[in-house]
Amino acid sequence: MFRTMSMVAAGGMLRKHAAAGAAAALSSTAGACSGSNVLVTGALGQIGMELVDVLRANGDNVLATDIRRPHKSSSLGEFAYCDVTRPESLDEVIVNNDISVLVHLAGIVSGAAEANPRRAYEVNTLGQYNVISAALAHNLTVFSPSSIAAFGPTTPRDDVPNSTITEPTTNYGASKVYGESMGRWGAAKHGLDYRSLRYPGVISYKAPPGGGTTDYACAAPLAALTDGTYECYLAPETTMPFSYMPDILAGTAAFIAADRAALSTTTYNLTSCSFSAAEFMEAIKLRIPNFEVTYKPDLRQAIADSWPRSIDDSLARADWAWSPRYGLQEIVDDMLENMAKNLEGEA
Repeated sequence: MFRTMSMVAAGGMLRKHAAAGAAAALSSTAGACSGSNVLVTGALGQIGMELVDVLRANGDNVLATDIRRPHKSSSLGEFAYCDVTRPESLDEVIVNNDISVLVHLAGIVSGAAEANPRRAYEVNTLGQYNVISAALAHNLTVFSPSSIAAFGPTTPRDDVPNSTITEPTTNYGASKVYGESMGRWGAAKHGLDYRSLRYPGVISYKAPPGGGTTDYACAAPLAALTDGTYECYLAPETTMPFSYMPDILAGTAAFIAADRAALSTTTYNLTSCSFSAAEFMEAIKLRIPNFEVTYKPDLRQAIADSWPRSIDDSLARADWAWSPRYGLQEIVDDMLENMAKNLEGEA
């Protein structure tokens, strides 16, 4: 499907791109349609592992990349090494595989970014710069998710509108604001087809928790099925917006494929429902009554407290028909059912 890799001379940190390429991007109205050559960075992450399969099922030719090597049993298929902190690494993969769409998922999550800010800068901020630079040089469509971490204490706490104050107090959030701003710059100044979704907390039963602030929603159901107890690192009343992975995957694929002419902005809010840590645990207890939960907030509590309790995603619903299917109890029920099946398979 994809050609064998060979080294390509790297462009400068600020690549020059032809006026013709910018003009072509400005005149293009179609989204990334079936049959595109798609590069996915961070493909071994929580979202990447599943989005690769969804895009392939939609007819795209997907090259999964990461700085880690996939497990031998992985179903990722076509795979290549790609380090977004190195411009020449991106150039090599893009040029040798005729890439037209770049799905940029590589990143350091919120809690880990606070613990290692230098590495977070290299991957989240410099990596984002390199991705946008490469997209301009090679006339690519870019999807690069943002996050509710882009918001901060000065943002309204409830029903946050699409256009609002973004003054985060976290390293991770700062990198997301940078990404949104650079994407907006690329679109306005150079015709870049840049697309971003402010993901809420993303819940999945497939990928292990990665140290993020919202990962309790992935860890607690598994703990309920195995140990019967869970110590939550957030206070019980902590409320945040969430979406279940099947909705995230369907919504992301639909957004990437959407007609560019229908999009009124480069970055959209996205959510399914908001709930507190205690409400999530109670939904588990409806199915596993003897599940015991204790609460011991750690450094992630301050991060969660700086994020909104709910966001308004009406613009995404209006522009490209975002319509999530899972609410709180549906999420928990599906998580428990599939995790139980996975545990039975491991036994």
